[in-house]
Amino acid sequence: MKKITTLFSIMLSAFLLSGCLDADLPKCGDKEAKTTLSDIINDVFKGDSIKFIEAKNFKEKGFNKDKEIRVCTADVMLSNGEEEEITYNIYWDNKKKSMFMVEILE
Repeated sequence: MKKITTLFSIMLSAFLLSGCLDADLPKCGDKEAKTTLSDIINDVFKGDSIKFIEAKNFKEKGFNKDKEIRVCTADVMLSNGEEEEITYNIYWDNKKKSMFMVEILE
C-alpha cells in the first residue's frame, strides 16, 4: 500500500454522475466515489499481481462548503493482504456536467 501513497501521492480520476441535473458532491462512501477510488488503486497496480479488494470504514473528516471539497478516509484492502487507511478528497471538476474528481493524498 505504500506504493499508492509514495508513487502516486496525487492521482486524479474523473467520474460522470449519470442523469443528475442538480447533483450534490458525492459522499465519502457513495457508490460513485467507491468505484472511482477502486479504479485509481487498480491503475496504480496495473501490471502487478496486486488488485483492489475492498474499501470500508468510510469517514468524512471535513467539508469545505465554499470550495466544495470533501475530505475522506477509508480502510483499503488489497489482494496481497495489506490493509491501510488512506485519505482522499472529492471535489468538482465540472459541476455543470456533474463531473467530480477523487484525489488520493499522502
